[in-house]
Amino acid sequence: MKDLQVQQSKASEQHRALEKQLRQDIQAAQSAAATASQSADILRGRCDALEGQLSGLRDLPAQLEVALKRSKGVRIAADVRQKRKRSKQ
Repeated sequence: MKDLQVQQSKASEQHRALEKQLRQDIQAAQSAAATASQSADILRGRCDALEGQLSGLRDLPAQLEVALKRSKGVRIAADVRQKRKRSKQ
């Protein structure tokens, strides 16, 4: 009977120690999860900002082409005006 009581006492101590360790592991895992969640939120914000910038840059080639054509048109018109002034003189 005493042997069974000693075994039960040891098993109970082991159980408590294991339970304590598991609780500590759970707490550490929850802390790591919270940190990971905060990091994910920060990265999500950065990602959203970069997507906004990229979205603006997607139209850049078309905008540059329009500006280049406009610039060429202005130069051609200026050249024509100068040629007209020279020919009138």
